[in-house]
Amino acid sequence: MAAYSAYPEYVYCERDEFNWHTSEARTNLFDLYYLGDSGYIELIRSTLEGRRRPDFFILTPAGANLIEIPGKLDNTFPVTSESHERHNSTTTP
Repeated sequence: MAAYSAYPEYVYCERDEFNWHTSEARTNLFDLYYLGDSGYIELIRSTLEGRRRPDFFILTPAGANLIEIPGKLDNTFPVTSESHERHNSTTTP
């Protein structure tokens, strides 16, 4: 979700949002690599070696289709009530 919220720009991977130091940032980082491996985004200046985070990412045509075709993002990556509840319980003070 963090990756797609910045569409359609060429996006800098914020150090606070994509790092190895917190569980939420690690989840965002693993999601970036998953999207990259799936061909939805292109990771720029990244490597798994040495746990390096990407510096930038950009959507591929397949990734843009997920955003531009209504309902496609939700169908491909459905948000379950369990994951929604888990996210809300960690972000609510």
